[in-house]
Amino acid sequence: MKNIFKFCLFLVPVLFISCALQPEEERALVSEKSFENWSKKIKLNLEVFESETHDAFVDIYVNKLAKEAYEERLSIFPVGSEVYKPLYNNTKKENLARVVIMIKMKEGYDSKNGDWWYGVTDRTGKELWHEGRIQHCIDCHALAKETDYMFSESVMEEIKVQKELREEEVHIFEY
Repeated sequence: MKNIFKFCLFLVPVLFISCALQPEEERALVSEKSFENWSKKIKLNLEVFESETHDAFVDIYVNKLAKEAYEERLSIFPVGSEVYKPLYNNTKKENLARVVIMIKMKEGYDSKNGDWWYGVTDRTGKELWHEGRIQHCIDCHALAKETDYMFSESVMEEIKVQKELREEEVHIFEY
């Protein structure tokens, strides 16, 4: 009995410390401590489009790895892929409410959910409001399990339509 008591005295602080450190450990897995350079990433879409899930209009910014994965419609995004979605209240982009982020982590980070890290920042990217295994994000992205938890098919279809419309406009103005 005495040994069990000693073991519990040892175990409780260890569990408390490991749980308390989890967000910092997750933050250490993410290369950037601040996401203020999100707007300097590669913009995929030409115009904002509606995201019913986010109840907002979005742009999509990505790093080179994610750009190639989107364009090639890869079934698995490479580790290090970064996706940034600024959320606006209208198509004029008058009010940027927040930026949602997805980063593909190393295998084993969260294998059950595609090893994606999620983050939500203020509009500047400086203040991280939520991060890590955000259940709301995980639940929604589970619907896109076949495409590595990314809605890449619908996004690329929207971008394709935008480019076709832009080409038609250019063609009309050439006459």
